[in-house]
Amino acid sequence: MDTFTKRTTVSYGQNIGNSFFGIIMGLLLLVGSVVLLWWNEGRSLKQADALTEMKEKTVVLSNMAYNPEYNGRPVWLYGEIKPTKILHDTLFMIDANALVLSRKVEMYQWSERKETREENKLGGGTERVTTYTYEKRWREGRIASESFEKQEEHINPQLPYHSDRFISDAHVGDFYLATNVISGINASEQLNLGKFPSTIGEVKNYQTFLYRGENPQEPKVGDVKITYSQAPGGVYSLYAKQEMKSLASFHAENGNQLLFIERGKVSAQEMLEGAQSINTLITWGVRVGGLFLMFIGFMLIMGPLTALANVVPMFGSLVGGVSAIIASVLTLVIGSVVIAVAWFSVRPFTSLAILAVGIGLAYGIAKLKKSKNGPTEAPAAATPPPRK
Repeated sequence: MDTFTKRTTVSYGQNIGNSFFGIIMGLLLLVGSVVLLWWNEGRSLKQADALTEMKEKTVVLSNMAYNPEYNGRPVWLYGEIKPTKILHDTLFMIDANALVLSRKVEMYQWSERKETREENKLGGGTERVTTYTYEKRWREGRIASESFEKQEEHINPQLPYHSDRFISDAHVGDFYLATNVISGINASEQLNLGKFPSTIGEVKNYQTFLYRGENPQEPKVGDVKITYSQAPGGVYSLYAKQEMKSLASFHAENGNQLLFIERGKVSAQEMLEGAQSINTLITWGVRVGGLFLMFIGFMLIMGPLTALANVVPMFGSLVGGVSAIIASVLTLVIGSVVIAVAWFSVRPFTSLAILAVGIGLAYGIAKLKKSKNGPTEAPAAATPPPRK
């Protein structure tokens, strides 16, 4: 590990200028966050509609037999997928009787990690302290060392090989599966290289990986490690559209394409629930990301206030804290409105129905509470005793 620290001083005037430039960036982030949140709601509902449509039109094929009656319909089937050919990686003469063969190439190389902290100084200036940490590690692909802050001692050589993926077409029952269908299968099983030569060109075979370098126990910058994984033929569950004697992606009426392949026996219902769970996770992930961008946008817009107050660091911290609170409130309010309006634009009648039900329930609860309490009557006056 190697560490390098760089200190730079930014004057009060430069901080003011940068903060006003930040207003432009803040406005761009606000616009971008609104567009992102709006798009995400439409995408989420569109995917949910496509999954619902697929479920309603599904046919379960119990024997993997072709039936022309189901052409164009989404079908679910479960059976053995057999590749039609042996997969070959001609670069290292590696082959496998599999649906997918994946070659992963990693190089031992330098990586750069940057951490920056700022210290406000009396008078409005800022001292920026940036620490660069350089470490050697295994990484797939090449890290561009020419972009490092300290390049001369941390040079990564060019990568001699690259990762690749080889895919076979296949059959399951009466149906043909093209390579674009098989590509959805993850190559998660490690390929044993024991049957291949101990030396292949410039690399050595260590049974579980190929290695270009002197000693894998003491790697040097530029050493390369190649590993292989596969998706073997076997029993899978498929959920796709029947096109004559082929299976392909199901095209929903809204344009979304759906196709699912999973190892082992997984029901159509489980596949759809899994897809909807992924859709929900993506939706919330994008929501959080969009709201965060909106928050940063508001903070940048209010940046000049903090920069002006930083002439006394204590005041700058106070203004910065207040700005963060205001930015948080604005983000929650405006972000929620954008999400609600976007949802309404896609589901106007459903939104109005939900709103009407909500108002009706609120009104009914209020009426019920009022009727239970009843009108309050004044107590009757006491009757005086008769006079004798």
